[in-house]
Amino acid sequence: MTTTVSENNKNFHCKSCHFEKCLELGMQKECEFELRVPICSFVTVVKMEVVRNADSSQPTSSTTGISKILKMSYPEVLMFYVGQTKRAMDRRLQGSSSTSPQDALEQFLQTKKLTDQIAMELCLVCPGTDLLERSDLDLMFQHCSFVSIWLDTALMSVSNYEAEKEKSGREKTEDEFLRFNRHFQSTVTSELARLKPDLYEYSALKAFCIWKLGLLDSSAAMKAVANEHYLAVTSALAHYYQSTKNLEQYEIASRIADITLLLGPMFSVYQDVSQLYSNLNIKDCIE
Repeated sequence: MTTTVSENNKNFHCKSCHFEKCLELGMQKECEFELRVPICSFVTVVKMEVVRNADSSQPTSSTTGISKILKMSYPEVLMFYVGQTKRAMDRRLQGSSSTSPQDALEQFLQTKKLTDQIAMELCLVCPGTDLLERSDLDLMFQHCSFVSIWLDTALMSVSNYEAEKEKSGREKTEDEFLRFNRHFQSTVTSELARLKPDLYEYSALKAFCIWKLGLLDSSAAMKAVANEHYLAVTSALAHYYQSTKNLEQYEIASRIADITLLLGPMFSVYQDVSQLYSNLNIKDCIE
C-alpha cells in the first residue's frame, strides 16, 4: 500500500522502501538508513547465526527470527531504532543554538520544529508503514513527535537531573509549561536516571512508545504491525543481553520487564502532553 502526504495542495506518494518524493517534503538525504551495514559486533554475531540457521534443517530461533510483515530479521529491526536514535541525537546537538530564546516555551517550540522533522522522517522510513492508512500515520506521527522531543530530551538531561530537580524546587512559578516540565522531569527523567539504559535499551523503549502508546485507538493493520515491532525488538534485545552482556535468563527477563513497565508512566505523561498542547494551542500533526 502507498501512503500519501499532502503539502501545498499537492500529493506526494511515499513508499517506505523507496523514499519517493521524500526529499521534496524536506527529508534529509543522510537520514536514509543503511539497513544492511552492521554497526556493532552484536549484529555481526546475530547475522552469522541467521545464516547458519537458514542453511540448516532446524527452524530459526525466536531471537534471530525474521518478520514476514516487516521483511527484516529481528536484530535488524532493533538496529533500525538504534540507528535512528543516534541520528536523532546527533541532529539535536547539531541543531542546538547558542542564541536560543530565554523563554522556556519559545525554546521548546523552536526545538519542536526540528524534532517534528525527525519524527516525520521516522514515519516515512519505519518498516511496515507502507501497510498503514493515513489515520494510522497521523497517530504514529504523534507518537514519534512525542518521543523525539520529550523522551530524547529526558535522556539528554539525565546527567543534570539532580541539579535541575533542586533548581526547580526553588522556583515558584505559575507558568503552565514550566509546571508541566517539572512534572515530566519527576515522572520520566527520574525513571530514566534510575534505569540508566544503554543505547540499545533506550532505542527499544522508543520503539515500544511509538507502537504501544495509542494502540487502542489504532486500526487492525496498525495493531498487527505494532505487534511485529514489539516481538522483534524484545527478541533481539534478549539476544543482545545474552550474546553481549552474558546475562542469565532471569536477569534478561527482569531487565526487559523494567523497560516495558516504563510504558505505564509514559502513557500517563503522553495523555498530559496532549492536554498541554490543547491548552497552549500547540500543533501536533503532519501538515
